[in-house]
Amino acid sequence: MRVTMIHAIAESIPPVRLAFGDEFPEAEVINVLDEGFLIDFDDRLTPQLRRRMSELIGYCQDNKADAIGLACSVYAPVVDSARDLVDVPSVSSYGPVMADAVAAGPRVGLIASVPATMRNSEYYLKLAAEEAGKSVEPHLCLAEDLIPDAG
Repeated sequence: MRVTMIHAIAESIPPVRLAFGDEFPEAEVINVLDEGFLIDFDDRLTPQLRRRMSELIGYCQDNKADAIGLACSVYAPVVDSARDLVDVPSVSSYGPVMADAVAAGPRVGLIASVPATMRNSEYYLKLAAEEAGKSVEPHLCLAEDLIPDAG
């Protein structure tokens, strides 16, 4: 099975490789990096950025991906609309991560390196809690120095 992961920062590739090696070693993992997605991001998803990400998701399918994952969390909202454009499963990390966080307990710490990720994380956490019929108490921490300056 070929799993194509889309990244906006090079630093996310090694942890993805390690995780797949531990959890799904038989997968053929292809990493696609476009640092422009972080450089061009200015705290909101513009129509142009949504289109670029959607096109990249389509490119991944065209290059024989059996599944597509986004490692760039600020683009997670694009996954929902891109699912209508491709015939392979497309996911962001929010679904399973937030479901696990909700199951672990009501107090959940969220750390993000950009404000948009913080907003998205809180939204997807609350959505997962609502779907599970539980309440959560998010504790937010913005740590903008976690990744190198993209500019």
